[in-house]
Amino acid sequence: MQKKQSNSSDILQGHGYRLHYNPVFGGRLDGIFYHDIPILRETLDYSSDNPLQSACFPLVPFSNRIRNGAFNFNGKHYRLEPNWDGDQPVIHGEAWQNQWQVIQKSEHQLVMKFEGQGWWPWHYRATQSFILSAQGIDIKLEIENLADSEMPAGLGFHPYFPKYADTLLQFHAGAIWPPMDAKPMQACNAPHLSFNHSRNINEYGMDHCFEKLRGDIIIQQPSLGLKIIMQCALKDMASAQSHNAIVYNPTEDYFCVEPVSHITAAIGSDDIGKPINILKKNEKLSLYLKISGEISSEINR
Repeated sequence: MQKKQSNSSDILQGHGYRLHYNPVFGGRLDGIFYHDIPILRETLDYSSDNPLQSACFPLVPFSNRIRNGAFNFNGKHYRLEPNWDGDQPVIHGEAWQNQWQVIQKSEHQLVMKFEGQGWWPWHYRATQSFILSAQGIDIKLEIENLADSEMPAGLGFHPYFPKYADTLLQFHAGAIWPPMDAKPMQACNAPHLSFNHSRNINEYGMDHCFEKLRGDIIIQQPSLGLKIIMQCALKDMASAQSHNAIVYNPTEDYFCVEPVSHITAAIGSDDIGKPINILKKNEKLSLYLKISGEISSEINR
């Protein structure tokens, strides 16, 4: 892991949690710690404006890739300016590459906003809020359509977790979608990819989307003596509405479990044929995430 340079993040802390945040570089997080144990990986370079080196960044106004950066919606064709030099020209929306503004801060609470009116064909406002409590960190990501016409919209979080030889992951999903380069894309029944039972994250590299998650996402870090619980929901934390998550597990010393509101390639060259939220003027979409940590005294750190 690269050595970080001078810390340019601000800090929110309380109840054993410490959250490093950076509104200037994409409204990102530079780290989350529980009693000084890393829940997320620490940003590789605090002075870098590259969100891909961060601990977590927001996905607004959509998650993941748009094939060829073009799509049709309500009878019109749209092509977005490239924002990535990877396998697809457009990825993760625009908020992760732009400056956010802190609009509210108290001892244990923070709110940031970003307003898009240019790159995305529709005018919108996004907000991120963070609340620290004894029960964990409550994070809310919300988008509001400020345009006069309907707008397709999606949200997501892109957290990076440290990966060790004994890291375990568990959650329940209704379907699994392969990476975007698989054609045609269709849900697959792949028990060897399932995390219905706790399994070592090192067993299989992937970049798959898991649809209709139920219950908590559990990450266990025995090497750190830490258990991480992620609770996710659309609308509100009491909602039974399911969400999705992308698991990205490269060969590096990290992996990602990304709660998202829609599956990969939901916005594509078809006329928005896969499930995605359509917002009317002044309508909002929210994605809720709660992250908490538990320390196990039985495991030596």
